[in-house]
Amino acid sequence: MTKVPGTTAPAAVPSPEVVEPHPPSPRYERSPVVLLHLVAAGVVVLAGLLVAILVPDAVLGLESDVLSLFSRLPGRAERAVIGLAQYITLLSLAVTVVVLVAVRGWRALLAAAVASLAAFGAMSLADAALDRATPPGFLVAVSVPSWITSSAFPDSPWVAGGAAVATVLSAYYGRRWGRVVWGTVGVLAGFRLITGADVPVDLVLAFGIGSFLAALTLLALGTPVRRSSAAQVTIALARSGYPAARLGRAALDARGSCPWLVTTLDGTQLFVKVVGQDQRDASLLFRMYRFLRLKNVGDERPFSSLRRAVEHEALVSLKAHDIGVNTPHLRSVATVEPDGILLVEDAIEVTSLDQSQDALGDPLLRSIWGQVALLRGDRIAHRDLRCANLFVDGRDEPWIIDFGFSELAASDRLLQADVAELLAATTEEVGPTRAVGAAVDVLGPDAVGDCLPMLQPLAFSALTRKALAKRKGLLGELQNEVRTRTGVSEVAYEALRRIRARTVLTLACCLLSLYVLIPELAEVEGMPAQLRNADWWWIAAAIALSFTSYIGAGLSLMSASTIRVAMQETYVVSLGGSFVNRITPAGMGGLGINIRFLQKTGNETAAAVSAVGVNGVLGVVVHMSLTALFLLWAGRESNFHLPSVPKRPLLIGLAILVVGVGAVFLVPWCRRTVLGPLTRILRQAWLGIASIARRPSRLVGMVCGGLIVSLTSLVGLYAGVQAFGGDLGFAAVGASYLAGSAVGQAAPTPGGLGAVEAALIAALVAFGLNKEDAVPAVLTFRLATFWVPILPGWLAFESLTRSGKL
Repeated sequence: MTKVPGTTAPAAVPSPEVVEPHPPSPRYERSPVVLLHLVAAGVVVLAGLLVAILVPDAVLGLESDVLSLFSRLPGRAERAVIGLAQYITLLSLAVTVVVLVAVRGWRALLAAAVASLAAFGAMSLADAALDRATPPGFLVAVSVPSWITSSAFPDSPWVAGGAAVATVLSAYYGRRWGRVVWGTVGVLAGFRLITGADVPVDLVLAFGIGSFLAALTLLALGTPVRRSSAAQVTIALARSGYPAARLGRAALDARGSCPWLVTTLDGTQLFVKVVGQDQRDASLLFRMYRFLRLKNVGDERPFSSLRRAVEHEALVSLKAHDIGVNTPHLRSVATVEPDGILLVEDAIEVTSLDQSQDALGDPLLRSIWGQVALLRGDRIAHRDLRCANLFVDGRDEPWIIDFGFSELAASDRLLQADVAELLAATTEEVGPTRAVGAAVDVLGPDAVGDCLPMLQPLAFSALTRKALAKRKGLLGELQNEVRTRTGVSEVAYEALRRIRARTVLTLACCLLSLYVLIPELAEVEGMPAQLRNADWWWIAAAIALSFTSYIGAGLSLMSASTIRVAMQETYVVSLGGSFVNRITPAGMGGLGINIRFLQKTGNETAAAVSAVGVNGVLGVVVHMSLTALFLLWAGRESNFHLPSVPKRPLLIGLAILVVGVGAVFLVPWCRRTVLGPLTRILRQAWLGIASIARRPSRLVGMVCGGLIVSLTSLVGLYAGVQAFGGDLGFAAVGASYLAGSAVGQAAPTPGGLGAVEAALIAALVAFGLNKEDAVPAVLTFRLATFWVPILPGWLAFESLTRSGKL
């Protein structure tokens, strides 16, 4: 085809035939731009809350300085500025409603109303919950009369509502209108600041909360699809010299772009890939996620703009084509309305490997690896060698497309990751033997063996990872085949995980526990003197009771086994399990150790899992029954009184509880993740109880073991109280331990660290023990039961591992 010379104003061409996709494209979608906005707003809110809570004195000083800086305005000027802010607020509200009604923007009006009301309420609750001290000049400033009402209007909740409206209108009507609305809200906030009628931290929180809740609203209702239309693509192609006669959406897995198939006026077939700002933001969000979760995967910094990213893709595509890689020839790059860039390539008649119905033969496999060898020879890393990006034409020749994530001058790690990805993708199609054989035949054993550290799920694309997950054990077979064919005996797999969701949750719970615990420690005077005067015999007794509790755990495990095992073995397993529990939350490590031990001793897997589940359920039943008993006993002997609970932690705790419960029951992923496993465990436990009930001795052994564990720990806390001369009775200490430990163990931190201490101190104080005695007693108890057994537990775990009992 001869390219039609492009001009800035191309000659009019006939309107092309447009083939609409089936089903038609949705008018609204959950945009990645909104999700990125949600993350950014959440960071702003979190930062504002942390500053307001952790350094209130510094914030108060800053606010006083700001108020004193702007308090020098003359009275008339101050009144005029406040009145102008009020006038702009009311006028902007009226104009926004009128304009949205005039353009029939009912959906935008609904989203703006919902988001602004939610932001107004949330900011009001935040002001009430924080209950911060205000600078002296603030109360004077907000009481000054103005044109319409007192200068308290519009306060920070109104600013939050304005930020929410600005966020919604930006999403619905584009950045130009968004800048106007955001500018108006910014002017109002500036007026509030210079007149001393609002303080900086409140304004930051107002902007963050308004934007955050608006983003949540937009994710629920959706935003208008802002992809380039067929008419806009046609205009861009005509300007580039490729007038279209027919075009339609391509039914391809085009992650991060919108693909079109185009027929020009002279019959040339073209493939057009349109990348817009939405796709750019989605890529940034994806890179941010990978940066937070993964390390050592070779990700480069994102490009400064959409144009730079597309130009880089075009450069890599041209380079790959020049060195002989079968990839479509790039013809042009052009801008397209509203905010995108398109790449024009030759269309090829090919079939994707993930959609091909033909078997993947060995010659084609070797040809695919030959293409990869060309890329490796020029140090080009494709970085997305999944089956969706591998095509085959009518001559059984492979083609590689989509260089959007590729890198030039790639590192060895990136080249190894390409080999690992392609091995995993082809193994799912043809099995490990043929996949590895073809790779070794073309690349050689050294290049294939070098990819072993990256041959792990986190190094693969999501689709490849899901495909391998459907066939259990396939990845292990692939790893073994690579080691066998390349002669690699020892593999040090690359540590790719930077952070786990469990780690974040554990850290958050530790911080929350410390937030509650540190004030308790700070109010205790004379702690060193109390430690010097402690009765060390009681402390020794607490340590001895800590190790005695493992006798009960061992008895329960011995009773759970259908095969006869020795008591000394189950004691060592329980001690080793306690060490694993120190590094895993919610006792999951100990459960895994128990199940593994039962399997190794000859118990069937299903029976072992069921027995451990029954043991856990019976332990909960024993603990709850003892709790009820001791609470009744202590209620007759003690004057129980609830301590005063600060309003802010209570509100934060209630909010977390409501959000957590709502997420578990309303969000499908949470239901599958939390309720699904819990339901299965309870079902297995019920079946296990029915089975164990046929042998009452096993049931009695489990119950007795649970009693020993709870009672020895209870007496250990009583020993800690006695060590510091506490005058609380045994029944009250027992009730404190049983109730407090149940609350603390709900935390996902290892061993309930932080939460248990705070709960036990609160329970002892509630039953009447002085805080000066409760704090060292609990810390001594936790020293005996949590910290002292760590070294013996580690030695027990190592012994079990070396002896092959785990």
